[in-house]
Amino acid sequence: MNLPPLTYFGLESPLFTNKDEVILRYSVWGGEEQDGLLKYDSKNKTLISHKSSPNSFPSSIRLDETSGQIFFESVNYGYFSEGIYQIDKNLQNSARVINDKSVQFSSDLGVLNEGLHKANGLVSRAKQDNGALSIRLILLESGSAFVEKTLLATAHNNPQSPYSYIFPPSTSASGYIGVKVRLGKTGEIADSQPDQILVFKLDPTTHNFNLIKSIGDIDAIRDSTFRSFDNSPLINDSGTLVFAAQLKNGNRAIYKWSEKKGLQRIVEEAKGTDLEEIRYFAPSLNSKDEIVFRAKGPDGESIWHASAQLKLTRLLKRGDRVKSDMGWAHIGPSARDEMSFFLSPQINDQGNVLIGALVDLEGPNARSIGLGFYVIRPE
Repeated sequence: MNLPPLTYFGLESPLFTNKDEVILRYSVWGGEEQDGLLKYDSKNKTLISHKSSPNSFPSSIRLDETSGQIFFESVNYGYFSEGIYQIDKNLQNSARVINDKSVQFSSDLGVLNEGLHKANGLVSRAKQDNGALSIRLILLESGSAFVEKTLLATAHNNPQSPYSYIFPPSTSASGYIGVKVRLGKTGEIADSQPDQILVFKLDPTTHNFNLIKSIGDIDAIRDSTFRSFDNSPLINDSGTLVFAAQLKNGNRAIYKWSEKKGLQRIVEEAKGTDLEEIRYFAPSLNSKDEIVFRAKGPDGESIWHASAQLKLTRLLKRGDRVKSDMGWAHIGPSARDEMSFFLSPQINDQGNVLIGALVDLEGPNARSIGLGFYVIRPE
């Protein structure tokens, strides 16, 4: 299946399922931007039956792996929410399930499907017109949606809240949430403010989220290992959290935390090595605690895999040969200081890795042919 001329992929990491399916946003430029969703597997490509209204796009695409339903937020190019949509498992019908005029949903969704008494649950970071942010549990039951719990909220509407800003949360289907928060009063959002990463676990009886871990930077805890945190910690179904941070020595590093093993360092930058720079793209984590991330060395960018036992393997690097639908190619570009990969790599529970790469065609017609997505399996 060929997409229309002037089609390009949106600037949001695709959804990579445990069946090796890729669900991504595409955009078609033709006077007015027209956006939609595309599902790709090893056999075919399928246009999902949702096309956004003109000048709007789907964002924060999430899949309930159990039911096969897809959820996403529709956002216009003024970055105002048009609501949260649900697509059935046959990919044929889309319906708006939430349309809260008072809330901009901030393009951050998570899907819960365990411990909710047969109800599907969404976790949403919501933003109000006055700048207030909150994380809310939304239940979808019998075709209707309602907000049942507010997990966190900034001090805008609640002066007792210790939070001045809430960053995008990560949600696992089993009921864990990992989120970075900034401490302070309303308006105190400078990087010098104390930051924490919080881990919560859903109580299936009360639907309360219980705090089970807090990790602070040096502004929050004087003897902390961490000078600052990246904005996107990730959590999996077993409650393992992975995040990137800057250490007190100035190096960047990737860590993981779990209740069983505590805090573990995965990798730290080292000058003059293939891991001299950890890139500012969030690492990805599967339910087996395997991690993939982007890094850069003297010869350019590369994609790395860390096993559950913390063994590091380089999967793909600038200059490696790959196949394309136009013939043999290699991971570009020719200049080693330029970017070779696109967005964050994704790893699913089969251990397969989805990578977006900039591809240069080889041979007599050698040239850059743009962005390609590849699925590879670590050995």
